[in-house]
Amino acid sequence: MINFPTESQVTPADDDVFLIADDSDSDNAKDCLYSTLKSTLHGAPGGIGGTTPSTAVFTDLTVQERLIMSRTASATDYNPSAATDDYLIAITDCAAARAVTISTEDVQSGSTSNPRIMVIKDESGNAGTNNITIALESGNIDGGASVTISANYGVVTLYLDGTNGWTI
Repeated sequence: MINFPTESQVTPADDDVFLIADDSDSDNAKDCLYSTLKSTLHGAPGGIGGTTPSTAVFTDLTVQERLIMSRTASATDYNPSAATDDYLIAITDCAAARAVTISTEDVQSGSTSNPRIMVIKDESGNAGTNNITIALESGNIDGGASVTISANYGVVTLYLDGTNGWTI
C-alpha cells in the first residue's frame, strides 16, 4: 500500500514529499511513484501545481520500510534496564501510583539531530487519583528530575536527545 499526501499537506513550494510504502511494495514501485507524483503535483486534472515541469522533480525515489511503532503495556512500574524498541508505554493499571523510568540506553539512542520519541499514556483512566511519575535513569526532563501524569487518560510525549528528555 502506498499512502500519498493529501492536497492540504503538500504545496508547490514544498521541497520534500514523504511517502509511506510497506514491505509488500517492490523496487519497481518507485517508477510508479515517480509517474503518479509528477502528474499529481504538476498538472494532472486535480493536481496541485497546475503546470508540468520541464525537468524531473523527483530524481531519486526509493521505497523504504514502513515505520513500526512498538506498544508496551504495563500494569506495574516500568523500568527496563537496557535499550528497548518501545515507542508507546501504556500504563494499564493505576490502582497505585506508578513510576516510569526510561533507561540510559534509551535516552542515548536519540540525538539532537535525530531524537528518539517515546509516548507514555494512562490507559487505566485513573492517573488523576494515582499519578504516573516519569523520569530518566540519567538526565533531566525539561530541566527537572521528572514529569507527572496527573489527569485521567493523560499522556506525555518525550523526545530524547541523547542526554536529556523534553516534553512535546
